[in-house]
Amino acid sequence: MKKRKKPKKRGRPRRGRKKTEPEPTEEPEEVAEEPSKETEPTDAEASETLETPSDEANKPQVTTTPAAVSSRTRSNSVLPPEVAKPLEPVIRAPYASSVSSMNNIFMQLRKIANHPLLVRAFYSQEQIREIATHLATLDEYKKSSVDRIVDEISDFSDFRIHQLCKDKPPLHHFILGREHLESCGKALKLKETLAELRTEGHRVLLFSQMTRVLSILEDLVTLWGYKYVRLDGNTPVTQRQLLIDRFNDEPDTLFIFLLSTRAGGVGINLTSADTVIFYDIAFNPQVDRQAEDRCHRLGQMKPVTIYKMISTDSVDQHMLKMADRKAQLNDVMLEEGSKKKDKTKVWALRSLLSSVFE
Repeated sequence: MKKRKKPKKRGRPRRGRKKTEPEPTEEPEEVAEEPSKETEPTDAEASETLETPSDEANKPQVTTTPAAVSSRTRSNSVLPPEVAKPLEPVIRAPYASSVSSMNNIFMQLRKIANHPLLVRAFYSQEQIREIATHLATLDEYKKSSVDRIVDEISDFSDFRIHQLCKDKPPLHHFILGREHLESCGKALKLKETLAELRTEGHRVLLFSQMTRVLSILEDLVTLWGYKYVRLDGNTPVTQRQLLIDRFNDEPDTLFIFLLSTRAGGVGINLTSADTVIFYDIAFNPQVDRQAEDRCHRLGQMKPVTIYKMISTDSVDQHMLKMADRKAQLNDVMLEEGSKKKDKTKVWALRSLLSSVFE
């Protein structure tokens, strides 16, 4: 009888067992023997050593990555040393009024054309330090040092420093005089124009784009002895109608109404005035037209005269040319204004478009 071999039982592999691979054995590092210092190499050996790489170069080197430390956060990083360099501190430029004030050159040119007091030209650095030394003794500047106050005031315009000194009696000797306030071609021309209008019995609406210019005009009008009222964006809404009624009800005493060009909207009715003076103009001619209409409304019994003060050889002339081209283009396209009968042809529209986009 043949004996049958029992088949081996194929059992399932037990759970939890993992095949372990044998760990690779590390080969011992070869250490190069240093040549003895006693024997000097011959010329042939020296040439061979120059041509063949040294044993130290072939030797495997184990490099450890040093931790790069940041000077900002003082935290360790795992970047390689050629990338993880210490961060350099951010270098900020010192306070300089000449740099910060000339960011917008065109705006600075507009200020100079309106009045030189809108930039800093008269006050010296020694005078500013004296002003800062006094301000450091006040309660509102106690937390600031003298140097910090000097840096802050150095960016102010001359008129702003003048206003700051007006509010502090010990600083009244730093207030600008009449010769500084009238050191402007527009101011002198305005003085002559107002004197003529006053003798002829006219009443004036004096407009400006900037509230700082209105403050300068306020000092000038007071200096020349004229009575006025003022309305700008900072005037409370509850007091605006009272100022308008006061100007309309007192024609003999109030001669000038100082107004911001964009303040008030279309709800201002000043038909008691018959003269409009724009101390500075806007790029958009519709803004100036809206300001003109504040005294040219229903109920106006006199012809309205409009003056625009333009400084020669300045940005004012370029702004006036651009505004006139835009106004002509608007009149041709919408057939508005006094030019709707003259320039309605195609060639006129082409010439205007070419002049605007040239």
